[in-house]
Amino acid sequence: MDLIKEELKKIFKAKIIWTFMALFLIVNVINIFITDRLPDEKEYRKVKKEIIELIDGNIASEKLSYINDELDYINSLSNNSPKSGKNDIDAFYKKHGYTASHPQVYINIKQSMEYAYNYKENMNNIVTKANDNIIFYKKYDNEYDAIYNKKIVNIYENRGFEKFYDTEGFSKFFKYNFSSILVIMMLLLGIVPVFADEKSCGMYSIQRTARRGRCSTIVAKMLSSYSYTLIIIAVFTICDILSYGFRYSLAGASNPIYSVPEYAYSMFTMSIWKYILFLFVIKSVFFLLIVSIILLFSSIFSESIKPLVCSVFVIGLLFVINGLITLGKLKFIYQLNPVQLITSSKIFKTYNVIKLFDKPVYSIYIIITICAILFAVLSVVTILISNKSHLNSNSILKILKISKRS
Repeated sequence: MDLIKEELKKIFKAKIIWTFMALFLIVNVINIFITDRLPDEKEYRKVKKEIIELIDGNIASEKLSYINDELDYINSLSNNSPKSGKNDIDAFYKKHGYTASHPQVYINIKQSMEYAYNYKENMNNIVTKANDNIIFYKKYDNEYDAIYNKKIVNIYENRGFEKFYDTEGFSKFFKYNFSSILVIMMLLLGIVPVFADEKSCGMYSIQRTARRGRCSTIVAKMLSSYSYTLIIIAVFTICDILSYGFRYSLAGASNPIYSVPEYAYSMFTMSIWKYILFLFVIKSVFFLLIVSIILLFSSIFSESIKPLVCSVFVIGLLFVINGLITLGKLKFIYQLNPVQLITSSKIFKTYNVIKLFDKPVYSIYIIITICAILFAVLSVVTILISNKSHLNSNSILKILKISKRS
């Protein structure tokens, strides 16, 4: 444990880590506040907050009727409002006790309330259809589609929620992926030098001759790298939550995740706050895989630039594949791409399965399994490379040159 702490201190002692962490956090916060910003953002948020405070809580038809009545009245006013000139429009609505933001606020709230009010009925319709499909497919001995529809029944049966809250903040938070790019950049800065830098200055060979050298040193470096990764993920996740909490209301975290409209058909039934913790774990799986790739290249080369370039290439390739190969015969590559774990992809929002041995298997479970296997393999290879050879990439090249001459 002491060795792990010492290795972790080495990573955080680098001034570049603290400099770029501060810079990236500032960039992240600025990006959150300028993304999807409305021209009248301040007024819109104020109006929406005032209305939400009147109607949030238990879902009731009277509340929906109130919103409809207000919207009808505002629409009747808008027929007589000035068609141009911001000051004239603002003055017109202010004269009647409203602002120019009220119409759009009421429209958005109405859509959200209708979603909440009708959700249970919509899910019951899906379950009814799925039950009909089960009977049909069993009749023709189609086991796969019968099981597929049975899973639909199990997921969507008895779904519903009793309380309405404004989920816009959570919706925006779950869509936000920019901080993941910043995390990857922080991992490259912190992890690339772990083996490579100490090889280049000869420190690594000295450490390997120490009483607790060899495997213990290698494992300590790897575990400290994993700890660094989890710390960085936690820092940026907290930054995202606080920033979105400040800009939007994040009330209603105890509601089920499917109370967020984009997650209406999600396979998950946990509460929103549990889903946030779940996402932290899922992202950690992906980022630990990324770290295992970086550590492998760091253990092979003795100069930081080479593992950096190789790591960026492999990570970039994963993102390119995720963005380009989405259809056709190679679609399965997209479906099983680990990048899916850090994007707001349909594996979280829908009932998403892959046919495996004639059985529908949740794709997210397959991706996690693939990540775990790759992580284990890459970690073992890294240990073997680091433990077996004093030979770095440069010395290997020298041996190859000598063998060619002979």
